[in-house]
Amino acid sequence: MSPPRDSLAEKGVDCGASLTVSPTQESVLLQNCAPITHAEVTEKVKEGGYLRGAILEAQDDSKQPRYAAFLLTNWRKGYCVLHVHWPARPRLFRDLDRLLVLLRFEYGFTGTIALKRASDASNGKRHWRVTL
Repeated sequence: MSPPRDSLAEKGVDCGASLTVSPTQESVLLQNCAPITHAEVTEKVKEGGYLRGAILEAQDDSKQPRYAAFLLTNWRKGYCVLHVHWPARPRLFRDLDRLLVLLRFEYGFTGTIALKRASDASNGKRHWRVTL
């Protein structure tokens, strides 16, 4: 069961709508952020929209983790998780380089990209910043 919205706001998590995900996921962001698809992002970017922020979250602590992308856009409120349309599930990337290419070149994002681990229980204060 997901925590109430008020407790998420106190933790500093800014998410739009809730998302039903299997309870095995540890990430608070994956469980509570609204989904957004690649098609929607590319369409809105072509229409003049832009990304305001990006967080990449490693889903496990292995040597080759899968990464979920959380995007802050100017046309939606709060962070949205990059999602696969059908079946409805978060899109996880095995290759960090390809994910960075997607953000930088396809979406035109030039800002700082934060990297974090899903197992990190901090309030989002501990993360690495990647600038390319």
